[in-house]
Amino acid sequence: MKRSKHKQKSVYWLLPLKWSLYYYMTDKEWQDFRGRVKDLNPNWEKCSCPRRCKANALDENWLYDEDNHVKRFVMAKFICQGCHWLKSPPFRIRTWLEGMSGKLPPLERTPHIIACLGWTESRVEKLREKDLQQHFQETEEISKIQKEVELGVAEVLYWKIDLSALKQYGYSRREITWLESRMRRQAN
Repeated sequence: MKRSKHKQKSVYWLLPLKWSLYYYMTDKEWQDFRGRVKDLNPNWEKCSCPRRCKANALDENWLYDEDNHVKRFVMAKFICQGCHWLKSPPFRIRTWLEGMSGKLPPLERTPHIIACLGWTESRVEKLREKDLQQHFQETEEISKIQKEVELGVAEVLYWKIDLSALKQYGYSRREITWLESRMRRQAN
């Protein structure tokens, strides 16, 4: 979130946390997208992690232009579930919160982050602490922003989305524009 002054009101630029193709495509669209990515990547079944685990999670890569408030899709590739968990803050935060509330089932095996990627328990704990601290700070900040908006002293603007790189997967300009529009509408 970035704050700036605009016409006597504070302006907050928000980037929706779950603003990705996975959350905005229908199941059918997502399956089609997965197929397109597989077609362009003949070795998609193996993750690039040290153990070359089974790649079954489609990971989206994005660039973030903070100066212009634009989230830009770059590409997608298949990675394993463990690497996808590590790369995805919403998944990690959900895991940490479930662990805090006692809803997390006991581990049946050593987590991928340790067994395959070589992390220590201490390093995982530092990541957990950092993730939770950031999550709680952002939750508090969002609450503050909501109050300011209600008082009329602030307004919220959302980042722009650029999906033009979907053309590498055979999407037309029209399809890309339509998906960008859907994502913008649903973010507001």
